[in-house]
Parts: sequence; structure tokens; C-alpha cells
Amino acid sequence: MAPGAPTPSDISRARRQQRRATQPTQADLDLLDDQSFLGIEIRFSSIPGAGQGAFATRELAMHTVLGQYKGEVLTLTEVAARYPDGASRAYLMDVGSGRWHDCIDPAQSNWLRYINSPHNTGRAPNARLEINGVIKTVQRVLPGQELLYSYGRTYSFA
Repeated sequence: MAPGAPTPSDISRARRQQRRATQPTQADLDLLDDQSFLGIEIRFSSIPGAGQGAFATRELAMHTVLGQYKGEVLTLTEVAARYPDGASRAYLMDVGSGRWHDCIDPAQSNWLRYINSPHNTGRAPNARLEINGVIKTVQRVLPGQELLYSYGRTYSFA
């Protein structure tokens, strides 16, 4: 490594700082609750058995903020009380800091609940969950492509 060249940890630290510096405001996120603002259409998913999916109707650049996964805010204790058998958690997301968003009720959630996981499809995610339930694209998304992000290793696929 050349003298004075950034180390891998320097690069990682700079990337984390850049992501924090570009976090959208709550007003920005509220505007994105309307999927038509970004050119998103909800229709049947291309994934068999997945139900509805979210599709781009125009090109989305890499790192486009899609919005914040919203729903009724619960603690882990409230989640355990509501779902004692662990079933029916399809629209439940851990957004960190001991908070969960339950998006089972469309009246208390937004369109991001329709983004599916590419689990067992052979496709790679084109979006990623970030801090506080914010979802961003991780690559360019072309018109007609379904938005997909990984639900994580602990998600139980029925």
C-alpha cells in the first residue's frame, strides 16, 4: 500500500459517514409515501405465491430513497403479545432500537409493504433496508422491474 493511501477501514468509515450525511428528512420520507411520486406501481408480483409487488414505471437511479417502511410502532413485548405463535408476521419489520413496525393494516402503512424478497428466486435484491426502516435502491432499476430487498436470515418464509 502506498504511503498516505487510505486503508480499507478508512474507506469503510468514509462510506458510513457519507450515508449518515445523506439521510433524508422526515418531510422527504412523508412525501415518498405516495408511490406515484417515484413512479411505482403496485400489481401482482412476478414471484409465485408472493401476492402483490412494487414495480418501477420509470428508471430509478442507484441510491434512490424509496421511503420509510411505516406501520404501527410496537415494542418486542407488544409483538410477542400480538403474535404469540410467531405466525402472521408477514408485514412486521424490526427497524432497530427495540422498535418494530407492523404494517399488516394498509391504513397504517405505506406502499413499501409490497416490496418482496428475492428469496429462492435466483434474483439479487435491487434495494436495501437502511437505518430506521428507510429503503434505498442499491442499483439502477429499470421500468418494469420489480423492487426486491432481502428480508434477512431470520425471516421465516412459509
